[in-house]
Amino acid sequence: MVERFYIQVFLTFFSCLAVSFSASANSPPKSALTQPLLSLNISGFASIPAMNMSSPLNAQYDITCDGAHFGWNPNVADCASAINYISPDTEQLVFGQRHTALRDISVPLPHRFMGDQGECFFQTIIPNDRITTARASLAEIKRAASALLFSCAEGDNSQGGVISQIGGDNKLYIVLGIYKPRVQCRGTFGLDRTSCQSILMDMPADKVSKTWGMEGQKDVQEELPLMLTSGNHSHLRQYLK
Repeated sequence: MVERFYIQVFLTFFSCLAVSFSASANSPPKSALTQPLLSLNISGFASIPAMNMSSPLNAQYDITCDGAHFGWNPNVADCASAINYISPDTEQLVFGQRHTALRDISVPLPHRFMGDQGECFFQTIIPNDRITTARASLAEIKRAASALLFSCAEGDNSQGGVISQIGGDNKLYIVLGIYKPRVQCRGTFGLDRTSCQSILMDMPADKVSKTWGMEGQKDVQEELPLMLTSGNHSHLRQYLK
């Protein structure tokens, strides 16, 4: 059997790990980034709605709440736990698309912060294809994510949204979105998850739909099973069920 789906299949890998990660406000920036992250694209970012001000309390930001585009009724508690995982570090970091030969990138995109339940995420994006990098600190991202959650999800009309003008060079946007994990966790896992995090930080992630299937099948572009490994012998295995 051949199935078509986005390369974003490593959702399952992260969701089993995310439950046991804990935040540390004193962690150095790069280690803080690898706590509860999920690096994906979601379709539709190229057509982000025009920005508008959703709350006078967030006058420095441009916020758009759009449930049709980003989902309705996010799990607010899970969104709050995602924000808790974002370090308040003030160092300016450089965000840029992974595997594009760009130099001096601190954070490879796509990059996502998720809550303990894996149902709410904040994703940093650069929606303008003509812009290759953006600068912001984790503290600026944390404050902007809190403002976005307050403006879009904590009222009667709870929904996802997007925020810009967050600080740094103001080229980075943050999306509040909803995810419904379909995860089966099996077996046990060691305490050191650094090698698994390194897989997430470096694995391919794009919006190109491909055909996945077993070797020798017609029109297959990515052969399964596919194994991604780290230097410490942790691995992610993709297969058809």
